[in-house]
Amino acid sequence: MKTLTWFLLLSLIFLGVITHILKKYGVSQVQKFSFDKLLNISFWMEIMTNPYIILTLAFGFIIWTVTLWLFQLEPLSRVVPMLYGCGIITFLIVVLISKMLFGETLNPIQTTGLILLVVSGVIASIGIYYLGCD
Repeated sequence: MKTLTWFLLLSLIFLGVITHILKKYGVSQVQKFSFDKLLNISFWMEIMTNPYIILTLAFGFIIWTVTLWLFQLEPLSRVVPMLYGCGIITFLIVVLISKMLFGETLNPIQTTGLILLVVSGVIASIGIYYLGCD
């Protein structure tokens, strides 16, 4: 596997973490959501002009572009398991950072869910990898 591939995968993890944290911070600055506000223009303008939400969209586009680049560099049977792995790592880092930055806590049910998500992601990555091997 190429050095560029590893660099792009690490970039996806970093960009994914930044995107999730910016999204959380940006949404926490917007008015509380309710279905009554869906037709309110000022609510949408507040969302569309929030710099953190704009950065979230920009980083999302960069993540999409890097993912397409990975699809060009490596066979799909190798890229998909690596992307699942990146998603798992990103998810774990986001949970840890949100605990530090926003003071969020995990109750036992959420912790169990987190463990199940990680285990299922690892199993899916391994299964997809072996299905794609020649």
